[in-house]
Amino acid sequence: MKTLALLLFAITLSGCADLGNRGFEWGNFFAWLPEFSESYSGRIVESPVRCGKYAARFEHRPGDEPWTGGFRSELSEYFGKVDFNTPVWYAFSTYIPESFQGEAIISQWHATPDAGEVWRSPPLALHYDGTMLRVTERNSDIRIQQDNDAHEQNLYVTSLDKETWNDWVFRVVWSYQLGSVDAWLNGTQVIEYEGPIGYNDTRGPFFKFGIYNQGVSHTQVIYHDEYSRSDNPLPHHPC
Repeated sequence: MKTLALLLFAITLSGCADLGNRGFEWGNFFAWLPEFSESYSGRIVESPVRCGKYAARFEHRPGDEPWTGGFRSELSEYFGKVDFNTPVWYAFSTYIPESFQGEAIISQWHATPDAGEVWRSPPLALHYDGTMLRVTERNSDIRIQQDNDAHEQNLYVTSLDKETWNDWVFRVVWSYQLGSVDAWLNGTQVIEYEGPIGYNDTRGPFFKFGIYNQGVSHTQVIYHDEYSRSDNPLPHHPC
């Protein structure tokens, strides 16, 4: 029964760009594809939470086994690939504990490779190093890529407050020719970019968040909550 429910949900997502709020209020990871190599990699918690009763806690420790070729503790909206050349709104909230050290991608939009193509670095990602956060954009017009080469640039760099919830809203038009990224952090617009974003693919990107790193010497823990995706504008504060 659970497998059938997940299959039906995947079919629904494949044709749906407005998911409303998915703030883990089911008390589990239903509707997400977990990418957890260890029993502690991801779990539902009651504190801290941004809204409601539950949030998601992600943990990665030195020596954790890789998952699908990388060191990660992530949730993937794998069935939620979006269309190109049309505005898509995303919102989510992130809480970083004071103890966080080392570098990691904490949220990313991942490209969907075509047949015969390699997996590539995310066309849009939030990188955090324990002090500074970078929002990066990558793009390439190559039809079938055989390597991970692409133009990359920082769209925004900031110090990010720890021990508090940071609310993100993104409006993205995915296009390797002429797209756009607008982003708001805690209600203030911090990115206003127009230009190519992403790859020359048949299917659009999908969202992921959690922890993705290149291996660490310290345990990393992060919390995410209140993810939404919509064709329409989303509120800057989720509660």
